[in-house]
Amino acid sequence: MENNDADIIKDKIKKSRQTSKVKRHSKRVICALIILAVGLTAYFTRGWWSQKLQKPDEIKPAIVNDGVLAKGKFPIDVSQSKVGDISILKDKLACAKSTELDIYDSDGNVAKDLNHKLSSPVIYSSGDRVLLIDTEGTQFSVYNDKRELYTIDTKNSILTAAIGNDDKIAIITTDSAKKSQLTVYDNNGNEIYTWKSKYRIIDVTFNSECDKVLCSEFFAKDGRLCSDIVELCLDKNEINFQSKAVECLILQSEYAENGDIISVGNSKFCRFSSVGILLGSDDFGQKIVNFSLNSKCLVVALEGVNKNDRTLKFYFADETKQPIDIVTDCGEIKKIIQRDGKVYILGSSQVNAYSYSGALVAYADILSEYIDFEYSNNFVYLLGYRQIDKIKFNN
Repeated sequence: MENNDADIIKDKIKKSRQTSKVKRHSKRVICALIILAVGLTAYFTRGWWSQKLQKPDEIKPAIVNDGVLAKGKFPIDVSQSKVGDISILKDKLACAKSTELDIYDSDGNVAKDLNHKLSSPVIYSSGDRVLLIDTEGTQFSVYNDKRELYTIDTKNSILTAAIGNDDKIAIITTDSAKKSQLTVYDNNGNEIYTWKSKYRIIDVTFNSECDKVLCSEFFAKDGRLCSDIVELCLDKNEINFQSKAVECLILQSEYAENGDIISVGNSKFCRFSSVGILLGSDDFGQKIVNFSLNSKCLVVALEGVNKNDRTLKFYFADETKQPIDIVTDCGEIKKIIQRDGKVYILGSSQVNAYSYSGALVAYADILSEYIDFEYSNNFVYLLGYRQIDKIKFNN
C-alpha cells in the first residue's frame, strides 16, 4: 500500500514537471511570436515611424526673416507693363512682360531686354533656357540669358508645353482632325517628333534622359470626367503604354525617383507603375487650391475648415513614406515651389519654407499684394501688380 502511494506521488510529480515544461515551452513560443509580430509590424510601418524619429529640424526653431525689402535697384517698377510670369534663369530673374522678356541680375540691374511678339506669355524654365509660349496664340520663343534663340509659329493654338533637361521642347496644340497634337523640337528648334491624340492633352513632361515623354489627357466616359496617361518613345512611332481610365482630371504627371509615375488629379493622388498600371490612389477629401509636383514629392494645398487655414499634404515618390498633413495659417496659398530640397509657399500674409519632414524651417511676413514669387540663393523675389520686390530669406 505504501509502495502504491509512493508511485502515485511520483506520477503526480512527473506530471507536474511535464506540465511546467509544457508551460515554459508555450511561453517561449508565445514570446517568440510576439517578437516576430512586433518585428513585422515595425518593418511594414517603417516609412511612418522612421519619419517620426527623423525630426532633427523640428526641434529647431524656425528662422524668422524680417521681410525687409531690398534697396538698390529694387523695387523693380512694372506698373507700365503687364507681367505674365517670372522664373529663374541660371542665377538671374526672367520676367515676361507684355512685349518683352527682361532678365535681371541678383541686384535688380537689367542684364538683357529682349523683345517678343506673344500676346499672353507664360514661362517654362530648364535652368539654362526659358521657353515662352503664347497661351492665347500660336507662337513660342526660346531664350538663353543673352539672346533669343528661335521663334516658331505652330499654326495652331498652344495649350501647354514643357522644356527638357537637354533643352528639347514639347508643345501641345489643338488639331483640326484630332483633339490635340504633341510636337517635339530638338535644342535647335528642329521638329523631331509628332503624335496626335483623339483626346485633349492637358500636360506633358520629359523623363530625365529626355528620350520619352508622358502625356496626361482627359475625356468623358459614361458621362464621367476621366483621364489617362500615355508614354511615347521619341525614337519610335508608337505608344509605349496607355493607362486605363482614372475617374478624375489628371492635372500633371511626373516620372518619380523610384521608377513609378506619380500624378496629381483635381480630386486625388495617383501612383502608376513604370508601364502605366494604377498601383493606388488617395482622395484629397477637400478642394485643391494649388500644388507642386516633381520627381520627389507632390505637395497639394487644400481648403481648410477656417477661412485662413489651408491644409498642406505631402505625397512622396518613395512609397514607404506615409503622406504628411500640415495645417498652415499663412492665408490664401498663391503658389508652391520646390527648390533645393525644401518646399516654399507664397501665402497672402507669409512666405513659408518647409522641410520634406513637414517642419516649418523659415518664414517671413509679407504684404498681401503679391501674386507670384521665386526663390534663389537665399533670396525671395515677390511679384506684385506694380513692382517686383526682393527680400532676404535664410532657411
